[in-house]
Amino acid sequence: MALLLPASVAEVSIAGEWEDVAPTDVSQRTCTPCPPGTFKGAGEGPCEPCSVAMYADEVGSPTCKFAPAGSFVNVTGASEATDCPAGTYAPMASHNCSICDVGSFSTDGADQCTDCAAGYSSASAGASECEAC
Repeated sequence: MALLLPASVAEVSIAGEWEDVAPTDVSQRTCTPCPPGTFKGAGEGPCEPCSVAMYADEVGSPTCKFAPAGSFVNVTGASEATDCPAGTYAPMASHNCSICDVGSFSTDGADQCTDCAAGYSSASAGASECEAC
């Protein structure tokens, strides 16, 4: 939905929106919300794609969000973060997931690996569970 702005406001678009038409009659300028995966602060210029490790999941975002711990964003212009699969982990603002070492494990969406309990181990890196020795 386009927003019709009064002439006094239309010269600079609102955060999260871009000016899609530049008619000579300033009172007829409209701003359109930025689509998911993009953002725009207040001022002139088009919507910008979110950087790797960040995303914008709402229409009209004035900023991008960091990928939460346990997830990643490996492309620009993302509208969501992806959970790390079991056997991997990621801290906040990650562009990929790291593999858990031998002797540790993780479940889906982990922000760190958990050491196996005494008498248990993981046979290989990237384990989703520990097994009795």
